[in-house]
Amino acid sequence: MMQTYADPQLEPYMVLAQEIMRRVYAEESAGDINAWLLAQVQRLGGTGNEKARMTWDESFAYYEEVMAKRAAMAALPDSERKLLTWPWPSWTRLLDPLDPGLLALLSAGDGVGKTMYAENIAEHWARQGMNVVFVHFEVNRALMLDRRTSRHTGIPRSELRLGKLNRQAETDRQRANDQLRQWAGGIMYVHTPGWSM
Repeated sequence: MMQTYADPQLEPYMVLAQEIMRRVYAEESAGDINAWLLAQVQRLGGTGNEKARMTWDESFAYYEEVMAKRAAMAALPDSERKLLTWPWPSWTRLLDPLDPGLLALLSAGDGVGKTMYAENIAEHWARQGMNVVFVHFEVNRALMLDRRTSRHTGIPRSELRLGKLNRQAETDRQRANDQLRQWAGGIMYVHTPGWSM
């Protein structure tokens, strides 16, 4: 069966994703997969210089394409727009939704809650129907899931850690899990302590 894509430029990436999964399920070594993947990314990306320059004349045609895409997006119902908005009204008043290709940087001192802000943003986007990958370098999985449960139930993490929930707390925990599973999107957690940045 041949699969087609609305944007033909996406086809090489879909083929790449399928091949990655095939190699993983074939239990190739992580080193072999990594070497193969780096070669494929270089092949797909070329040298990186091909799209670096835009002439004055090309800029007008490019901007017309940008505006046409924006008009098409504006014509969609709100539920289909897939905007990377912020979970808090105070942020939304000050910051536009995150544009594709941009990087948002949360910067603060150690231990002030950057990861929790990022968790909230990831959950907000998942609730909106996005499929989010959350790569974390230092927080263990149980802590992340405790914090998620606490956010959505109000059960303090100290109680979750003890593992002795009363009937109401256990009911609340299960109800929250059921509600989270209904989100249009989801989060893939990638646990990477010790990995090179």
